[in-house]
Amino acid sequence: MLVRRLSLIVVSFVLLTVPAHAGLLERTQAEELVHAYMEAMTTEGLGAVGPYIDPEQLGQLRDLLMPLFQGEDASTQAQMLAIMFPGQELSLGQLGSVAPDEWFSAFIRLLGVSGQPLPTVEGGRILGSVRETGELIHVVVRANTVIADTSISTIDVVPVRCRGGRCRIGLKADLLAAAQAMSAAAGGR
Repeated sequence: MLVRRLSLIVVSFVLLTVPAHAGLLERTQAEELVHAYMEAMTTEGLGAVGPYIDPEQLGQLRDLLMPLFQGEDASTQAQMLAIMFPGQELSLGQLGSVAPDEWFSAFIRLLGVSGQPLPTVEGGRILGSVRETGELIHVVVRANTVIADTSISTIDVVPVRCRGGRCRIGLKADLLAAAQAMSAAAGGR
């Protein structure tokens, strides 16, 4: 009888702690991903963070922004593609089949040439994380966002999606909404 009770206690302990431990591992993995993301942005710039971002969402962003490219004349399209993919002859039709992280790096390269200052991050620090749903973890960070010569200390929440043992940073809904609005405006030219 005692052995059976002890067995039930051990089984209960395992059943209660394994899911908590698995969740802790994913939260740790999400925090490590965000740390690596901030480190890449700090040392290599915004164009280096594509591999850390959810490829499905980068593909969605690419597809939302395609009308901006399509709305330009052929000469401007060729110039944009030459900046994005130096040394490669890529058509606008092929742009949609470029791997999402490669497209993102190329898109950031195009923005950098436009003369607009791109944000960087300095002194990023992970404050913690919270699981919202089965696959969504929010990582809270404090960092200095630097644009041009202006540094702003911010606290931000970075959404991380963990699926199949792999975590990737999610794009924020407001970024996708802005891209959709810009796309819609470009389609109305």
